[in-house]
Amino acid sequence: MMVEDSLIAYRKTGEQRMSQHDRVEAERHVLRLAETRYSGGVADYLEVLDAQRSLFTAEYHEVQAISGQLLSLIRLYKALGGGWPPMPEGSGGPMAGDQSPGGNVESPANGGL
Repeated sequence: MMVEDSLIAYRKTGEQRMSQHDRVEAERHVLRLAETRYSGGVADYLEVLDAQRSLFTAEYHEVQAISGQLLSLIRLYKALGGGWPPMPEGSGGPMAGDQSPGGNVESPANGGL
């Protein structure tokens, strides 16, 4: 049941992401039109500012939708049985010295760089 719910959530968040992307593209078009109208002397700068604000809001919501989709992908992965192996205590995380997948990582903490 968890896998089904995760699949549905991933699909729905993907649809939301696409919808928000389309909204951002539409707001960009509105901004271009407002800038053209302002350059032509037909509109005042307030119209451009309003279009910029609307675009910013749309971009913010798009980022939220992307975040939601990535979280639902993680939940799906976990529901399918995936996961990360537990880290040994005191390992200091994935970036600590020889514990990283890439081998010996030079960092200020271990005398490198």
